[in-house]
Amino acid sequence: MKNLTNLERMRLNSKLKVTTVLAVKLTSTKNILPYEYYSLPFCKPKGKILYKPENLGEIIRGDRIVSTPYKVKQLASVLLFLLFGENTIVLFRNQSQLLIDRIREDYRVHLLADSLPCATRVENADANALRYSFGYKLGFIEDDKVSTVASCIPLFLDSNKIIWSYSVEWKLSDVQWSNRWDHYLKMTNSGIHWFNIINSFGLVLFFLCFIGLVIIRIVRRDIANYNKLDESDEVLEETGWKLIHGDVFRPPYWPKLFVSMVGTGIQIFGMSLIIIVFAMFGMLSPSSRGLMMTTSLFLYCFMGLFSGYFSGRLFKTFRGVHWKKTAFQTALLFPGFLFTVGLFLNGFVWHESSSGALPFTTFVALLSMLLGIDVPLVFIGFRFGYRKQMFPRQSCNLFYFRRLRPLSLF
Repeated sequence: MKNLTNLERMRLNSKLKVTTVLAVKLTSTKNILPYEYYSLPFCKPKGKILYKPENLGEIIRGDRIVSTPYKVKQLASVLLFLLFGENTIVLFRNQSQLLIDRIREDYRVHLLADSLPCATRVENADANALRYSFGYKLGFIEDDKVSTVASCIPLFLDSNKIIWSYSVEWKLSDVQWSNRWDHYLKMTNSGIHWFNIINSFGLVLFFLCFIGLVIIRIVRRDIANYNKLDESDEVLEETGWKLIHGDVFRPPYWPKLFVSMVGTGIQIFGMSLIIIVFAMFGMLSPSSRGLMMTTSLFLYCFMGLFSGYFSGRLFKTFRGVHWKKTAFQTALLFPGFLFTVGLFLNGFVWHESSSGALPFTTFVALLSMLLGIDVPLVFIGFRFGYRKQMFPRQSCNLFYFRRLRPLSLF
């Protein structure tokens, strides 16, 4: 059974089994907002449109998996299949304009067939290479073939009846069932703006080199001044970065905020590390849509135990009081900020009728995870960490108001 091709497996599993094609969403490389499949006047199935149950990760990604009228019989090629009756679409002026806008914004349609994403085969004649891209283009604009297209007046009809049709062709493939995801994993995302990424990376690298050169020059100058102490009896006054070199382990001005940020960083780092390990061992299968996002959310909540523990020990090291208030701040600082910003932006996304807008039930589910899992674990970890000994420090316990701090390093 291991050496059977996909075609042979289908012969053994079923005779002329019908594969339902599902629609996922519409995405674009020019517009960040995804849209539901039936936000455009596409052909709809007879009766009621069926929505596939989705997990938390799929909903956050903006997937809205729905049924389509396309039916594919395995091993049965169809040259032309017409969809009549209720599936005939009458396109009006506003719908035509909406389609034109979506085509100009380079939107792509994403479908699922047999739990596999549908892809477009692209052949590059110059490079003699074959590649695939997710989904298919909603439409094409060939402005280069009509030189006077900018001066033409768009022609809109009051109504335009469209009859939908599709064809199916089966070809023998040597790809094994266990390797059917290899082509998808090798796909390159056409939506990556490499020029902007390289430009931003270059600017960051330039500023880092500039700051590094300035710091190296200052440190060399200070070292040269210290080497001259043996030649003179003058007392060298500490300046610049030397004024704060002994204040590393002293409590900051806002110790509660610092402790909360350290705990959040540990929580995010632990979540990312476990996700990477799971992906390395193949535990996050690409066939399970939204699994990585869902797993990341739950791991973030469960990592609250370690976040609270290290935050509690650090707060104890700073000789802080009112640990319960600090634990509550550690648990809600970062998620509360994201929740507030997300709720604010979700209103604009919802106003655009985008599928990326999270429904109210999703916010309730996220809030329940935060208050039911994350907050209690942070409190438990913070309590255990606060009862432990302080972190060993290399500086004396000097109050912050006893020592002057410079306003800048230079």
